[in-house]
Amino acid sequence: MTDLGAVKRFLGLRISRDRTIRRIEIDQEEYIQSIIKHFDMADCKPARTPLPAGDVLESSKQPEPASDSFRQRYQSLIGSLLYAALGTRPDIDFAVNKLSKYNSNPSEAHWHYAKYVLRYLQGTKQLRLRYDGASNDGLLSYSDSDWAEDRDDRKSITGFVFLMAGGAISWASRRQHTISLSSTEAEYKAASDTCRQISWLRTFGDELGDDMSRPTPMCLDNQGSVFFGVNPVVDCRTKHIDVRHHYIREQIELGKVEVFFVATEDQLADPLTKNVPFSIVERFRDGVGLVDPTA
Repeated sequence: MTDLGAVKRFLGLRISRDRTIRRIEIDQEEYIQSIIKHFDMADCKPARTPLPAGDVLESSKQPEPASDSFRQRYQSLIGSLLYAALGTRPDIDFAVNKLSKYNSNPSEAHWHYAKYVLRYLQGTKQLRLRYDGASNDGLLSYSDSDWAEDRDDRKSITGFVFLMAGGAISWASRRQHTISLSSTEAEYKAASDTCRQISWLRTFGDELGDDMSRPTPMCLDNQGSVFFGVNPVVDCRTKHIDVRHHYIREQIELGKVEVFFVATEDQLADPLTKNVPFSIVERFRDGVGLVDPTA
């Protein structure tokens, strides 16, 4: 076995490390540039947000299904974007996962929005996730949900992001399995989903030798979901909620999770649940440690 030295590239990710200041930066600039070129968008005008703020995406209303060639090209673009979203770009995660819903029958409108994500990446391909070891920041989570965002089936979107050492280490944007009857229910389901990820990250941290003796903070911007998490009661508003969503209560009782209320403007996971304006996208990038090395 040959020691090749410090890792610099791994599965399309570029890794930059400065041991003197204990900093690691990870990016996919070369990969992003390659997909922009592959889909003939090298000369496109950059967009400021992953999707236009406030735009509503719906299933295709076309009388005829998409052709095989169009569907395959759409799926290829979404798959390419998904790899960037999973690797180093939490800022496009909501957009890509939303667009992936239409993989089986995309429309021209969906294709337009998928290329809009490429336009956003054209102007931000140089962004890097930065982690500062000197910060000593422990594991911190944000959990959020919209309510009945999906126009097709009225299911809500869960979004969460985990930070450590000043940068995002885990994130997700995904549709909930069942319809929520209130915003509090949607937020409560999202919080329980986030708790499952906390459990995995805490186990992983233990294996790496990190101190996981203190509870992991979870930040929510819905007072009702905070109340139902710390008060194991059943009433007319919660009696129908499936038992799987009460996992959060057990984790709080075991001292592994501690929930905190934060104002909506401080909810970092908000852009993982909906289209948001540039000011919120910019705040999100700053919050998750996405930095521009050229700035």
